Formats: sequence, structure tokens, C-alpha cells
Amino acid sequence: MATRIHVFEEWHGEAALAAHLAGPQYRGMLGHIGAFGVRASSSRKFAVSREGPVYNSQGVASAGFD
Repeated sequence: MATRIHVFEEWHGEAALAAHLAGPQYRGMLGHIGAFGVRASSSRKFAVSREGPVYNSQGVASAGFD
């Protein structure tokens, strides 16, 4: 039975991400997840230019970024 795991992390800038990637926790991750039988993975990074709440002050969902 196949299983899929999604992991999301948020980094406040490239310097913070670079520090994470150079750290021992990141370097040890492959061995850790490999112990659970993970045979393949795909890692992607995205830059988000805008963010905002889904619900306005009246509790109504909005697609806009106003």
C-alpha cells in the first residue's frame, strides 16, 4: 500500500532557509526517513509574494487580497 506524506515548512527569507539547509537536522533527515522505508522523494521550494486571511472581519471568505 502506497503512502504519501506532505511536509510544509515556512521560512522568512533565503538566509533562514540557507541556515536550515546547512544544519545538522536537515543533513540527518535522509537517514532518518530512510529508516521508515522511504524509497523516493521530491522536494520543492516556492516563493510566496502575497499572503492574507481567508476570512474578513465579518467572517466572510474572500479570494481577494484587500
